[in-house]
Amino acid sequence: MSIDVQPPGAPGPAPAGDDRGAGALPFDAERLDRAMRDAGIDVLLISARHNVRYMLGGYRHHYYANEESLGLSRYQPVVGYVAGAPQQAFFVGSWMDRDPLALHPIWVADVRAVTTDGTQTGALVVDALRSRGLTRGTIGIEAPFLSVEAYRPIADSLTAARFVDAVPVLEHLRAVKRPHELRLLREASERTVDSMLAVFARAGAGDTAVDLEGWMNEEQLRRHVEFLFTFIALGTDGNRTPSHRPLERGLTISLDSAGKLEDYIGDLARMAIVGEPDEDHVHALEAVDLVQMAAREPIRAGAIGSAIYDAADQAVSDSPFGADIAFVAHGIGLVSHEAPRLAQGTANPHRYPAAHRDLPLEAGMAVSIETTLAHPRLGYVKLEDTVAVTTDGCEGYGDGGRSWNVIDTKRKMRTRA
Repeated sequence: MSIDVQPPGAPGPAPAGDDRGAGALPFDAERLDRAMRDAGIDVLLISARHNVRYMLGGYRHHYYANEESLGLSRYQPVVGYVAGAPQQAFFVGSWMDRDPLALHPIWVADVRAVTTDGTQTGALVVDALRSRGLTRGTIGIEAPFLSVEAYRPIADSLTAARFVDAVPVLEHLRAVKRPHELRLLREASERTVDSMLAVFARAGAGDTAVDLEGWMNEEQLRRHVEFLFTFIALGTDGNRTPSHRPLERGLTISLDSAGKLEDYIGDLARMAIVGEPDEDHVHALEAVDLVQMAAREPIRAGAIGSAIYDAADQAVSDSPFGADIAFVAHGIGLVSHEAPRLAQGTANPHRYPAAHRDLPLEAGMAVSIETTLAHPRLGYVKLEDTVAVTTDGCEGYGDGGRSWNVIDTKRKMRTRA
């Protein structure tokens, strides 16, 4: 059975307030219903780890927090959502979900926490749809995130239904963050930057990129942030792979790292140098910062997404380092490179469509902007920042440490003004 891709329509108004109070749905149902109508979807089968948790207000069984494999199958929960009828929603989960859901009930009334494998998950989904008379029409699935094991019994049983990929619809739902989501993004960003500065404070001559990566993990864990990755470039070593090369005076360090706080991602990049920066260092980082600030300038609710690239591209064109500068902007939240998706052409090696480039930004969206200068002598000089779209501008999250962070041989660090 073929699966079609159905993108959502143009964005609607941003939701107001934090709606996580008792009895309230943990997502914007009107926004979701509107996107489903635009895509012609009657019911959603939500199976991606991040989207299941999002739809359930943050719930995920702690046993499966970091590992879904179990025995010969995997934990494959599914949230079923009927357009315009949240009261008909259902949740298919593991028998291990019973106890935590008894203590902390979710908004979904029909909970089928009995499954042990994907095949049974699919059968339970079919039963739930049949009991609601939803064996025809258009069913949206998350094609990259629904296992063949679960999908096969659904498709084999519901032969009169049409299946489409609903990933763009759910991405559209999450694109505008609610106040509690923005707080988590801010905290994730600030704690990630604080972790970087703590790593620079620990570092000294003779330490290696491998040491820095390990310390980054430790520092994020100290701040209750789940370590995701660290890209490190030492000087002209531009592969960003942690190595055993020792730090030495004059060596530049590009530290690009990400961590999660309740699944919200803080992904930023900061620079350090062993010893004092010279004029080349100062001018290079200033050039990168000018592009970053230019990209922020047009960001506000109602601005067309491409304005970010237009402003950054102009700043790159005006820079004496322009031939060696690369700029990327992408949405960030529960997923890196989520909506708004703005990059196209050579700026987008991930090859997803720039679906939001010609659409207006909305208050509550979050965008990661990153500028990299491949300097012939200094190597990677990079800043990556997270900014939230507001009604009249934007707000930077985790904006500390954006100038040269100086490391000396006595393991003391200060930020150069």
